[in-house]
Amino acid sequence: MTNLIRNTFFITAISILTFLWSCQKDKEVDKVKPDGVAFKNAIKEKRQANTQTFTVDMTNGQQIVGSQGTTISFSPGSLVDQDGNTVTGDIEVKLIEIYKKSDMVLMNKSTMGRLPDGKKAMLVSGGEIFLNATQNGQDLNINGTLNVNFPVANTGGADTDMTLFADCCDDDCNGGEIVCEDDAWNEDKERGELFVEGNYYISWIADFGWTNVDKFYSDPRPKTTLLVDAPDGYDNTNCAIYLSYDGENGLAALDAYLPDQELFSEHYGQIPIGLEVHIIAISVLEDGGYAYTIKGVTIADGETIVLDDLTPISEAALIAAIENLP
Repeated sequence: MTNLIRNTFFITAISILTFLWSCQKDKEVDKVKPDGVAFKNAIKEKRQANTQTFTVDMTNGQQIVGSQGTTISFSPGSLVDQDGNTVTGDIEVKLIEIYKKSDMVLMNKSTMGRLPDGKKAMLVSGGEIFLNATQNGQDLNINGTLNVNFPVANTGGADTDMTLFADCCDDDCNGGEIVCEDDAWNEDKERGELFVEGNYYISWIADFGWTNVDKFYSDPRPKTTLLVDAPDGYDNTNCAIYLSYDGENGLAALDAYLPDQELFSEHYGQIPIGLEVHIIAISVLEDGGYAYTIKGVTIADGETIVLDDLTPISEAALIAAIENLP
């Protein structure tokens, strides 16, 4: 009887250990990991999915309206081909509109502007667009300027301090799909004009590519440099970290990575001490899904902020989480 009990106990113990080992093995098999290639592909695919295509008659001229209310007016003679000839007939126009923080995150279009000294600082945005026009597959140029109007309601109302910024990190901005390593908006008052009239920012742009209605965020408080420690396995090849300034429509990016310290950095020293922000970290996993974490903090001088592990999330839930930020 004693041997029977002993054998039964031994078998039970082995069964439990086998079960626990099996569970651990399943966890290791099921555990998803960040994928740098999938991350960059997800950005490109998101931009492609948000690209609107229009056919425009240049002989008579035509106005197009984007899904979020951006209007672009093409008048006869306003476009020329690569040889400088006036364009007539049908053309193809591509438009991407970005007004929300969630779109800034998913399409990797933060609102970092370049200051005159070369440093970067956060911009408050009244809307970003990508615009391009082709005929028979050939890129066209603007002859003079095009009228582009941005709805002020999309970003909380009009701000008369806004001006135009341009961004194209490469000579080739085909389709707005390029994922830049050093992405920044440059103030470009010579590129066109901007003012507020009625329900729109009224602008005239002289070049195709990315255009942003912006102003530099202004805060008189002393500034500091921010460091962020992402969880193990996440770095600048498979993860992006943004700062959402509470109450502002814009998104700063921690665009520097310090490999020796394994830290993300806003290395320009432009973050106001005492500022309330939410840190957004986003990645794409090897199974193609998103992973994220969001952490609310008040900026302290010389602080290193440690993030919680990124957790899987659906795209719809991720968008809701970002749009529910203050």
